[in-house]
Amino acid sequence: MDCGKVFEFLRQVPFLQRLPGSSLRKLAEVVQVKQYELSEYVVREGEIGDGIYFILEGQVEISGSASTEEGNHSDLLLKQYDYFGYESGGSIHQANVVALSKLTCLVLPNSYRSLLQPKSIWYADESPGGLSLMEHILCLEPLEVDIFRGFTLPDAPSFRQVFGGQLIGQALAAASKTVDCLKLVHNLHAMFILAGENNSGGPRTNMLVGRYISPVLLSGGECHERSSHSRSNFAQRTVRRLCMLVRILGSLFCHSFSVFSLEKCKKWQLVALQNVRSLHWAKLSQNGSIFMCRGLFSAACGRPQNVSHLSTLEPPGWHRAKSPIVYQVHRVRDGNSFATRRVDAKQNGYVIFTLFASFQKVEEGFEHQEAFLPHVPAPEMLLNIEELRERRLADLHLSMEYRNKIAKKKFIPWPIEIRFCEDYHFSEQSPPRLRYWLKVKGKLTDDPALHRCVLAYASDLIFGGISLNPHRRRGLKIASLSLDHSIWFHRSVRADDWLLFVIESPSACGGRGLSFGRMFNRRGELIMSLTQEGLIRKAKQQNEDLNSKL
Repeated sequence: MDCGKVFEFLRQVPFLQRLPGSSLRKLAEVVQVKQYELSEYVVREGEIGDGIYFILEGQVEISGSASTEEGNHSDLLLKQYDYFGYESGGSIHQANVVALSKLTCLVLPNSYRSLLQPKSIWYADESPGGLSLMEHILCLEPLEVDIFRGFTLPDAPSFRQVFGGQLIGQALAAASKTVDCLKLVHNLHAMFILAGENNSGGPRTNMLVGRYISPVLLSGGECHERSSHSRSNFAQRTVRRLCMLVRILGSLFCHSFSVFSLEKCKKWQLVALQNVRSLHWAKLSQNGSIFMCRGLFSAACGRPQNVSHLSTLEPPGWHRAKSPIVYQVHRVRDGNSFATRRVDAKQNGYVIFTLFASFQKVEEGFEHQEAFLPHVPAPEMLLNIEELRERRLADLHLSMEYRNKIAKKKFIPWPIEIRFCEDYHFSEQSPPRLRYWLKVKGKLTDDPALHRCVLAYASDLIFGGISLNPHRRRGLKIASLSLDHSIWFHRSVRADDWLLFVIESPSACGGRGLSFGRMFNRRGELIMSLTQEGLIRKAKQQNEDLNSKL
């Protein structure tokens, strides 16, 4: 089978979309094509597994042991893009898999299982030296298909609440890891609902996501129960809902769970695994072993001594986070050219942020551009923010009180390098416009989706504050908060090359300020267009009511 067609198929498998593009290309080279006739056994219970099967065409039925009593029988039907197999090599199958039609599968041999466990969602192998802090900020931890977890790193920019750019960048990263890797975001629209808790700095434990040393069955697809007892069906549905609730609570509140001893049982049981916040419903065979499970992993034997813990995608500093942010991706639509995703960011049980993003497969089309690169100094001729800060600390024309105030204020360098084209003072009145060069510090891997996520993060650093420029004066304290944020990506871009950000605010009224922005590359091509509306108010005095939800 043509490697290009295999790659095209693998890009559509939801379980594999979180992998780096390089891992998918390697998978396309090593998978084997196997075909089966109607009613033919793909694998038999008691046999040693060959690898992980991805269904290219047809349907299969996964059924339990023949010794399972009649009336307690349940089957799992899998179709195109679903998968089954064991995470560990040499595992003995705990179920029969039978073709329900003419079947074609792509089989990943056991010797290549490591391709399913990359070092990061952005790169497959060891992290290259000098990798940008931005890449670590945007490196999310996959919990399940379409569910990711992110944190604020200790050495990332720190504010009173979660930085809005972090929510935009991480949510876009989560959405990007649920679509065909050849489809890139072309627009996004974000709504800030609640101020997120700044979660950097505190002690945190139990960060590990469980993996199993015992044989593990990978399965994806919908389960179709065949039971003659309505009361049993009701109990099964209830247990599944409880499992979903506990899984969500565990992900959000970082609780640990104990391992339940599994008795010899023929009913559905709730199985909780120690230090694992991803719980699943599981069907138990007569001897107490789990014979199939919905989710990324399920154990072939559920005894406590068979559970081990291995760390997964864990960038530097994650162990210091207190309140993670869980990103739930909703697959609104998947078409040939476009895909639409909605992402809800949850913290402490509340949705604090929502993002809609549209992705498009790259194609040729009509082109014109009526926006032009303004005449500004080249970035090499300008000072960055760190150099400007040092200059102000040494400026004898500024008062000692002002310089001491700057020196005492904790300064964490931003992961984005910024060079202003004009003198700009955050505490002085100025026109509602600004121009500056920006690029990411350090190196980025070549994934084009990552570069767009980085620019989504960077776009919120100073953007909304420009609407405050005409109203600034010394001693005036202002409260500001992003309300919504939109970006249109027009052309391909690299975030580690210099880009010019041109911002203007046409209006501020009713406690809200509106900002428009454009980003150009050095060749004068318009890369992105942006808009943001933010809340701008005079800060309340300390004796005023502090219970505002904003």
